[in-house]
Amino acid sequence: MEAKPFGNPVLVKEGEDRIREIACIDEALTFLGTWPATRRGPIYQTAVRACRAACEGSMAPEKARSAFAGFARSTGILEKAIVTLEPWKIYPKRGRDIPI
Repeated sequence: MEAKPFGNPVLVKEGEDRIREIACIDEALTFLGTWPATRRGPIYQTAVRACRAACEGSMAPEKARSAFAGFARSTGILEKAIVTLEPWKIYPKRGRDIPI
């Protein structure tokens, strides 16, 4: 089966000092499969159903990503991505800064 990637990965906390990148539907389902049974509630079930639907092709991978990210947010394990500006991607303005 072909892996269905997310447009942007979801970062989740694993323990105190480890962050895991979930980049596709298969990784999300694997992660959800390891989630403790005692902590599986309605939001967990929604994320699992969405990921399975995306695997079957009846849902867009981005909708499944959104459901998985919602699960991660609700359980407190969603990690925000850190955005850094790289100097070679900052372009100087061209032309004059002062309007004529």
